[in-house]
Amino acid sequence: MWALRRRALKCKLLPSSSSFLCFLVKFEITLVESRRIVMKRNGIFVVIGLLLMSVLIVSCGSDSDPLGIGSDCSVNNTATVAFKNSSTTGKNYDIIWDGSKIVSNLTPGNTSAASTVTAGVTHTVEFKVAGTSTLACSTAYPNYVECTNHTLSCSN
Repeated sequence: MWALRRRALKCKLLPSSSSFLCFLVKFEITLVESRRIVMKRNGIFVVIGLLLMSVLIVSCGSDSDPLGIGSDCSVNNTATVAFKNSSTTGKNYDIIWDGSKIVSNLTPGNTSAASTVTAGVTHTVEFKVAGTSTLACSTAYPNYVECTNHTLSCSN
């Protein structure tokens, strides 16, 4: 025969919330057989485990970072940038980022895949007519905040 003995259920109102946090100070589940206790468990560990699991499940669906782990962009101090060819003259572009070609022959109306870049520093971006050293638009000097997404375009 199983017997449940419960002692002192305590609840507290959580600060800045209308939710209550309730926990059992102690409860025991016992198996009684011929007036002997065969098995005894302290339920406080079960309650704590359930509370921790519910917090983790709830936090997985949120945009916040309640455990302070941080997303990749905040840990690595990065942002993302894509490049769009808005040419009105039908020219293809090469994109030069800090002196290196990162996109080749971008056709009019298309946008490149996003590139991950260092945030918080000034970069140099040049849209050049594909296969030449001719600037299609003036040189840009973006400085991005971490975890932001951007699209740069040129329409020459």
